[in-house]
Amino acid sequence: MKFGYTIIWVDDVVKTVEFYEKAFGLVRRTLRDMDQFIWAEIETGDTVLAFSSTSEAKMLFPGGFHPNDPTRG
Repeated sequence: MKFGYTIIWVDDVVKTVEFYEKAFGLVRRTLRDMDQFIWAEIETGDTVLAFSSTSEAKMLFPGGFHPNDPTRG
């Protein structure tokens, strides 16, 4: 088995991708603005790291998505 893909849901996809590029020297594979949400992928070797906006997660998982809130314990 090979782990090839993971998605991280974030509030600001563009800023997140820029951080990973600058901090770790990773290369952007794609960045797409699809009106209601933004999708991006970064090459990390064998595994693609993908980012999508929390607005997409809320659309895909109605009632079942709880964004990370560092103020909640």
